[in-house]
Amino acid sequence: MKLGFLERCYVNSPLRNLLQRPLELRLVTTLVAFPKGAQIMDLGCGNGAGLVGLARRVKPSALTGVDTDPAQLARARRRLMRHNISAQLIEASATHIPLPAHSYDVVTSFGCLNHVEDWQAALAECARLLRHGGLLYTLEFYRPLTANRLFRLLFPHPYPGFNHAELTDAMRRNGFTTLVEKRLCTFAGLTVARLTSNAGQYD
Repeated sequence: MKLGFLERCYVNSPLRNLLQRPLELRLVTTLVAFPKGAQIMDLGCGNGAGLVGLARRVKPSALTGVDTDPAQLARARRRLMRHNISAQLIEASATHIPLPAHSYDVVTSFGCLNHVEDWQAALAECARLLRHGGLLYTLEFYRPLTANRLFRLLFPHPYPGFNHAELTDAMRRNGFTTLVEKRLCTFAGLTVARLTSNAGQYD
């Protein structure tokens, strides 16, 4: 799902970049340490601010950004060039990513899954792409916010979305074991999970 006009303005604003790099990345990387030299995929990478933050903070051996919006990927490409950071950028749906199974040690989703109508299929795709023992970091917005009529008018999202329990239940059905769950408020939460089963079903 591509962003609406107002949400695109927000995610490309200095405020969003300020929140994501110093605050969100600092929060997730202190909860569960990223593996050293990890191969990382950022789902819904947008304009690449998260990719720059990951490259600087985590020092991955390889970095991939996936997004459905070619305009955002163009912004990400320019941002990465400015910061002299190498990353693979792929235009693809979160539910069908043209990459081999078991390619990554870490997948991150900073507010991506709540934009995906079939978000459960997107979780299954994350499980497919992760190696056994790989980590999934999500920071997501939940139904009390995304299903609100005014919010949906201003920032169109798939209806009805999901809540924290539904998200973590879907993770478990896809072979993940939750390591950390943080309800930031009724509207959002952060989860870190490890892929511990079903890792061979996509061979």
